[in-house]
Amino acid sequence: MTVPVALLGSAAVVLMPDIAPDTAILSLAGEGYLPVVIGGLLLGGALAFIITTGSSFLLSGAGNVVYDVVQRMLGRDLGEQGRLRVHRLAVLGIAAIAYVLGRFFPTVLELQLYSYTVYGVALAPPVLAIFFWPRATRWGALASMTLAVVVTITWEQLGRPGDVHSVLVSLPLTLLTLVVVSLLTPGSRDDDLDRVDAAPGSAEGGAR
Repeated sequence: MTVPVALLGSAAVVLMPDIAPDTAILSLAGEGYLPVVIGGLLLGGALAFIITTGSSFLLSGAGNVVYDVVQRMLGRDLGEQGRLRVHRLAVLGIAAIAYVLGRFFPTVLELQLYSYTVYGVALAPPVLAIFFWPRATRWGALASMTLAVVVTITWEQLGRPGDVHSVLVSLPLTLLTLVVVSLLTPGSRDDDLDRVDAAPGSAEGGAR
């Protein structure tokens, strides 16, 4: 799929030099540069791609809300119907938030760049800490991710004071928060492993 997408994008830049990047390929079909059949297939494929991508992200995010937030963090024991109800509400909530966020960005590409900045700064330090720093704790990771999101969004909304990219501000603060909060909170990794080993369904738990 990469080759035809690259060819279509290059053709769009040549035929329409002033086209917006995120509408380049679709404009080939909509502006009559392609035969009707090929243009219709291109628009249909783009629509299917948008729907499947959006629904996948909504279902994945809602699953995180159900299992990671409601059941693990809040400790709520939900039955099958309860999980289904919370999952549906989470899908609606995430879709509403996504729509509101989309209204503040002129193009999808700008929104993607913005979200990738927040995503990278918030997740990279905790993920690396899992592999390279055993002292990192759950609360340290949560605190660093929360601060990364708040600082990055705030810095971007302020217009990048001094023309400094938000990553250069939020990443050091995220690392510092991860280290400080982890050192101030007790480690829980060994306890979690003990609980997994002692679970009735585990091999070691059954042996015990």
